[in-house]
Amino acid sequence: LGIRMSGPPLGRPPKEVSLADRKQARADEVIRNEVEGKFGESKRRYGLARVMTKLASTSTAQISVTFLMMNSEHALRRLWAWLYLYCDWLHNASSVSCRFFENIKTKPAHLQAAFAPAAQ
Repeated sequence: LGIRMSGPPLGRPPKEVSLADRKQARADEVIRNEVEGKFGESKRRYGLARVMTKLASTSTAQISVTFLMMNSEHALRRLWAWLYLYCDWLHNASSVSCRFFENIKTKPAHLQAAFAPAAQ
């Protein structure tokens, strides 16, 4: 199934650890950090820490809705970023004005670095 136990083994640490084992342990740690980070985000921002339903089926439904919201918000952020980039490209490539973002005074934080004027 591709499931492997990872993490430091119990007992006394070996004197020598091969390079392949160290690389594999590091790769496992990176994956584990990403997964635990998403669970932490879901607890902090989406209320996963407040699941207090009594039935297993309702708990499953509430957790599923939480992760559905996380995925839909991520997709919406990507859509807005793409739309912003497209309108900016359209505005720079031609004389046509893209008025979609005219009412927004500042660019989103994750796009500010991408469109910062180059130092001369």
